[in-house]
Amino acid sequence: MTEQSVDLKRVIDASVGANKPKFSDIDPSRIAALISGQPDVEGAVTVSDISGGGASAGASSGIVVFRAKHSGTEARFVLRYAPLSNDHRIFYEYDVTGQFELQRRLHAAGLPVSNGRWIDPDGGTLGLPGYIMDHVEGVVADGSAFTGGLIAEADAPRRARLIDRIYGAMDRIHSVDWQALGLHSCTRNGGGETPVARYLNWFWKTAEWVNPPDLARLDTIRRRLIADAPTHHPDDLSLVHGDPGLGNYMFRNDEVVCILDWELSGILHPDMDVAMQCSLNDFFRAAAPPDIAEKIPSQQDWIAGYERVTGRRLKQFDYYRKLVALPSLIVSLSMNRNMPPDMQAGHRQMLEPLWAAAEAN
Repeated sequence: MTEQSVDLKRVIDASVGANKPKFSDIDPSRIAALISGQPDVEGAVTVSDISGGGASAGASSGIVVFRAKHSGTEARFVLRYAPLSNDHRIFYEYDVTGQFELQRRLHAAGLPVSNGRWIDPDGGTLGLPGYIMDHVEGVVADGSAFTGGLIAEADAPRRARLIDRIYGAMDRIHSVDWQALGLHSCTRNGGGETPVARYLNWFWKTAEWVNPPDLARLDTIRRRLIADAPTHHPDDLSLVHGDPGLGNYMFRNDEVVCILDWELSGILHPDMDVAMQCSLNDFFRAAAPPDIAEKIPSQQDWIAGYERVTGRRLKQFDYYRKLVALPSLIVSLSMNRNMPPDMQAGHRQMLEPLWAAAEAN
């Protein structure tokens, strides 16, 4: 592993780890109380076999995995809760209710999404807003999927099959009837005249809250993206995941059994998700040693694979490749402020390709 790839791992670990110390743990008795208060639950509730919590929280939310006995049954569940008591959180706003409703509606529509079971939207019982969903058994691909874990360790034919399954999962996301399911109300919407404006303005709340030195530069990009946005008929729009990195797909027997982390979902054009994954691939490829970099599909190959599996043709990819750079910059600058001072400058240097993409003519 090269010094550059080691630095990348250190930066990623630091950016995630910097958010963890302020995460609150959720008392198991509060989880039991939330379940006990549900109309579909009878009798005493016992919560056990608990893992997760603040110490193992992700960068943007708290996660608790537990087993619960209720109504004569026993099963494993996952609690996802908002880090609103954490001033070091990534996003200013965290829409627990929207995520819960989105997962319920997608699960009911047959997508591989964990079903939302119970919600505490204002944190009155849990202490923080959160919701409980069914636990799904499987193996999650690593966030840096080509450096370790399921995809990296597969031989070339199996790796190609796994990636094809991811294209297929993206196709199911992009094919869902978002209008019939009323998904507009469950996804990120910061207000504005167009789908692009509504999506970018949700991130802009975080940019203004973080107030990085680059705020004016970011605003110039935002305004230009909104002004230059393609005109889409509603039927050309789709649900987009918003964070389609390979670490958000769970596999069992080499099939996608669950798509995770819907907090950045929106109603935009399918090209956006493909552009975001290509951007992530480029980021990891640039920082990887040659033997790993050669495993990461090029932009051309990723587009070709998506088009082959889905039957779609990407018509606005260049525009959305610029667009995805702005949310990525806002998220990265939010994370940057939490990093150790000796790593902040190096992290900012790693963002230069995103600036270049966002500001390209």
